[in-house]
Amino acid sequence: RAAHVAEEDQRPRPDPPLAARQPHDIAAGAQTFGDRASKIDEVIQKARIEDVRHKQIGKLSKGYRQRVGLAQALLNNPDVLILDEPTAGLDPKQQFETRDLIKGLAGEHTIILSTHILPEVQATCSRVVIISGGKLVADGTPTELRAREPGGRYRVVVESNGVPKDAIRDRLA
Repeated sequence: RAAHVAEEDQRPRPDPPLAARQPHDIAAGAQTFGDRASKIDEVIQKARIEDVRHKQIGKLSKGYRQRVGLAQALLNNPDVLILDEPTAGLDPKQQFETRDLIKGLAGEHTIILSTHILPEVQATCSRVVIISGGKLVADGTPTELRAREPGGRYRVVVESNGVPKDAIRDRLA
């Protein structure tokens, strides 16, 4: 059978005067569910938005707005869930909660996490695939990848686009 894929990204969404539950009602109306209300309640609980379910989305924090989007993505119980920078712009408490939420979903879904934030990768991922220039350059657990580089150091290549090397070196020092 073909995999069902859902995606949640960090793009700002229009701010219609909807309560956090209403987008799920709308999305669920277009889907085929045995019991629509219980499915909506299930994803609201999974996304941990029970306490804001009746608030207008535009009045929610960025973290809660992202969780509303995640709940929408979960409505069809996708096999694969693609998350783009899920903790970008969140405060430390929301980052921790979001990472914990992602880890909790991993048993039921394949999660593809697109991020450049290494602590997020270390705190969230059981397997890391690094793609550079469209090519697979590394694949393994975070521990395996750290072990490949003595001292945990990585080589960073900086392209200057005309900026003198000394100026770049001074800025990075």
